[in-house]
Amino acid sequence: MVSNEEVIQNIKDSLEMYSQTELRRLVSDLTSIGLVAKTTNLFNSDAILVEDKTDKRIIFDTLDSNFTDTFKVIDSFEISKLYKYGTMFYVNSIDGISEDFFLPFKLENEEITTPNTTLHMVNGRFILKIIQILHGVKLGSNNEPIRYTNRYPMIAIFHPESKIVEIKVHTISSVLQNEERDFYHKKIAEVRTGIETQLGVNLEPVDLYTLTNFISEQKEDGVKVSSQKMELASGGNATLDSGVDSEEIILPILGELIKIIDDNANLFSDNDTSLKIKDLLEEFISETIETSELPWMSLRWPNQVKAKSIQVKFIFNHYSSYDYTMMQFYNNSRGMEGMGYVADYLIQQLKKLSSGSSDS
Repeated sequence: MVSNEEVIQNIKDSLEMYSQTELRRLVSDLTSIGLVAKTTNLFNSDAILVEDKTDKRIIFDTLDSNFTDTFKVIDSFEISKLYKYGTMFYVNSIDGISEDFFLPFKLENEEITTPNTTLHMVNGRFILKIIQILHGVKLGSNNEPIRYTNRYPMIAIFHPESKIVEIKVHTISSVLQNEERDFYHKKIAEVRTGIETQLGVNLEPVDLYTLTNFISEQKEDGVKVSSQKMELASGGNATLDSGVDSEEIILPILGELIKIIDDNANLFSDNDTSLKIKDLLEEFISETIETSELPWMSLRWPNQVKAKSIQVKFIFNHYSSYDYTMMQFYNNSRGMEGMGYVADYLIQQLKKLSSGSSDS
């Protein structure tokens, strides 16, 4: 059992690596529930006064004076961070997902989990948050070793109706990765194994390769391919990007040929020779696409406010030693709300794809 003193020290060590924006937001969260105040009154006499303290000092003081309530705020704060890497699995071997599903994570005293594993309900989804304590060392300017300790949050978001779980991991300084290859892949694999072992289920990867291609062909809700890499059978490759303001993505050479054919349909249908040329070009385009590989593709979810557009890169599993496709959020100013929006959209399209497959 981890003691409160150990948890407090790990949190304090982690705060040393927080950005000023994160510290300010955490102080705001503590202020909103009365743990921090500019002045005290009858209703907040126990609050920590801001005075001339730094944000980090304020959080340290609240941890020391009211650990239980401060920990709850930090626990929730860690969930609301932007989790850049993740993937999706089907939860097999169960009838449904309810709070009882998570009973194996309860302690003997029936309090849910340990300080390193907590269960939350957010917007109808169960979120299991697992904390690993990571350590790292780097040399300072005088060649003296500087040691770092960090609470590393990893989450599993369970969608009860669809029986899908997203496993997401947070970005971390390279100092704490200890030069481990495939660091984020391995952390996702660790969470997956832990869930399968503790809950007695099988997590089957969602086929995000087929799903993203289905979405790109549907062109619904303004969701479009924003960039991708194509590797040709001949050995050549091309990386393309539509740019932030572009409405369409055009594959180099192939996309331009398709556009020329479409824009000059009347010329290509003028006589038998031009029709033959059109057939040859379309056959070449089709064969090239079919025999090419896509190591990755990114989709963009538009928004009327451009800064709120979301972009996700899908690194397909046939280019890694893992059986799942890695999702990488590299443009999402909407945090947890944006991640939830993308997940709901993918699940909705997955149902549509499955329904179409069943009909066929």
